[in-house]
Amino acid sequence: MDITSGLAEDSQDADERAAARRLADLRGRVKAARKAIAAVLGTADAMRADWRKEAAFLARFGVTQAQFRKGVPADAVETPGEDATELLGSPVDGREEVAARAVATFRTLADP
Repeated sequence: MDITSGLAEDSQDADERAAARRLADLRGRVKAARKAIAAVLGTADAMRADWRKEAAFLARFGVTQAQFRKGVPADAVETPGEDATELLGSPVDGREEVAARAVATFRTLADP
């Protein structure tokens, strides 16, 4: 006899639904960015000419250049537990930061 609470399956279903929502949100932002480019004549040329304008525009919509140009594949959104903590965490390990601060010298405004 196998009795389970179903919590693991419920949690997995919830994770899958959340990933589907994130994917739909990302695809919607790409679609909105493309629509904004198409709405104003000459915008695409201006962005191709200046990478800073393009980067600012894409950042406003929260999409990458590859997502904007090629679309968003179904596996683009990670589910929790698939190294998502690496994306959200600091790129510097906490121990490395402590060690770096220990040997760093900080100048004050009073120092010449």
